[in-house]
Amino acid sequence: MDVTISDSGFVGVEGGTVKILDSLVENNRWGVRAFRGAKLTNTVVAGSQENGVEAPIDSGRGCAGPGALLFASSVTGNATSPDCGVSKECADVRGCKRPRLDAASACETSANSSLPVSSPNWGVCSLD
Repeated sequence: MDVTISDSGFVGVEGGTVKILDSLVENNRWGVRAFRGAKLTNTVVAGSQENGVEAPIDSGRGCAGPGALLFASSVTGNATSPDCGVSKECADVRGCKRPRLDAASACETSANSSLPVSSPNWGVCSLD
């Protein structure tokens, strides 16, 4: 891994459109938050208290952008906060558009943020 972002009390990486390559994002409150889309290549996102990757984010102006794209990446072991599933919808991959993963990528849970809490998942992760 070329870059490690860890132990932030807030967001590991946040932006409009986020591209992450050869990195480790771990043990943050949120791993990656992208308002339009996030492309992760050969990256691990783990141990986030809330969402591992959240993209795109519906900020009240609609759902724009391609969402989360994972290539040879692992987004697992996130949503560790006791509030997840109670007062917050948390997942490894969450967004208002269906995330896309290649065959070399993995996630355990997903959530559709365009629907209310306890909404259906996207059916793209191993525990969905």
